[in-house]
Amino acid sequence: MEDYDWLILQLLYKHKNITKTAQELFTSQPSITKRLRKMEAEYAVTIVKRERRGIHFTPQGEFLAKSADYVLSDLRRIKEKVQNMDNQVAGTLRIGISNYSTKQKLPGILKMFKVKNPNVEFQVIPGSSREIYDLVYCKEVHVGFLRGNYNWSGQSHLLFEEPLCIASVDNINLEDSRNCRG
Repeated sequence: MEDYDWLILQLLYKHKNITKTAQELFTSQPSITKRLRKMEAEYAVTIVKRERRGIHFTPQGEFLAKSADYVLSDLRRIKEKVQNMDNQVAGTLRIGISNYSTKQKLPGILKMFKVKNPNVEFQVIPGSSREIYDLVYCKEVHVGFLRGNYNWSGQSHLLFEEPLCIASVDNINLEDSRNCRG
C-alpha cells in the first residue's frame, strides 16, 4: 500500500463516510472507492461494508485503519530523519496552536524562523490547549503553543502574559473584585 492509501484509511475511519473523506482529500468518491478496492484486493479481505448511512468497518478493516495512525507516524518520522541527515534543517515542522492571541503572534515568529530555515515547511494544527497538550504528548506535533499550566516533564517556556481587563456597565469596586479571586 502507498502512503496515500494509509491516509485514506485513517480518514475513512475518522469520518465513516466516503464523501467526507473524498472532500477532505480534495478528490472524488470514485477515486476513493477505486483505491479501497485495490487495498481490499492486496490484502484479500473486505475492509468496509457500505450501508445507507455510510460505511462500516470489518474487523480486518478496523485493524488496518487503526494501524494507519502508526504507519503514517512512522513514515513521517523516517522522512524527517532522512531529510535531516545532512545536518541541514529541512522538513515539515508540525505546530499545535491553542488560542486567538497565539494565532495573531505566530505568523511573525514563523516568518523569522523561515528566513533562517528556508527548507522548513509548516503544518499548523489548531485546537484547545488540552488537545494541543495531547498532540505534543503523543508526538503528533513537534511544538505546541498552549494556555495554562500543564504538568510537562520536558522543556517549556512562558512566551508572554495576556492582560485581563474587566468591563462593566455598572461601577465596579476593585477591592471587591480582588477578594473574589479563586
